[in-house]
Amino acid sequence: MLRKLKLIVLFYSSLCLWFGELYAQEKLKLYLIPGQGSDHRVFQDYHFDTSFIDTIHVRFLLPNRGERMLSYASRMAEQIDTNGHYAIMGVSLGGMIACELADKLNPDNVFIVSSAKNRKELPVGYRTQRYVSIYSIVPAGIVKAGSFVLQPLFEPDRKRHKQVFKSMLKDKDKRFIKRAIRLIVTWNREQSPEKMVHIHGVKDSTIPIRRVEADYIIEEGSHMMTLNQAAEIQKIIEVELGGTCAAP
Repeated sequence: MLRKLKLIVLFYSSLCLWFGELYAQEKLKLYLIPGQGSDHRVFQDYHFDTSFIDTIHVRFLLPNRGERMLSYASRMAEQIDTNGHYAIMGVSLGGMIACELADKLNPDNVFIVSSAKNRKELPVGYRTQRYVSIYSIVPAGIVKAGSFVLQPLFEPDRKRHKQVFKSMLKDKDKRFIKRAIRLIVTWNREQSPEKMVHIHGVKDSTIPIRRVEADYIIEEGSHMMTLNQAAEIQKIIEVELGGTCAAP
């Protein structure tokens, strides 16, 4: 009798372990890529259901001198585990990187927020710098200092989380900020990737919506809306991921 009881306990323990492993495999990994002037803190107000979604922060690497977006994205791809279900969410520069990763890795879903799917959606200022690269002769320290002045001027919505945005920008490597500009202005992507969900704000002054073909439009959204309107953006992502991260 005791032996039979032990066998039953062992059977149920094995069954629970098997279901546990199956459940873990069903969880979707959501990789989060911030923007040029931000870091993981821009996603601080996102609270996805951890029963179905694991959020993983992708860390920026320092771009090599003269490096282009495709090469840089290929190096960033090393942080992404392509086993099982996974998706990518990129903000601003992170969204452009996500576009390149979409082709290279073929994730389940790609979300870009306050970003561009191709070169045509970038504002004229970025595209003309490809031929008149004024930024290249400005010292990195001045480029970073200028960001503190220009960011609140272009995006006054920044004041809603002023200290967070200021702290994120302060912590950025000045070389990264300057070299990231080159990644953007030399970006030569012409086509939008498939399986792409583009979320954009009407009041985005950095990447104006008039050039953007968005899937979801946030009426009061600025370029800072990833943090300022996190709840609204999270709902959109959860709806889009509904079929992918359903409970087993």
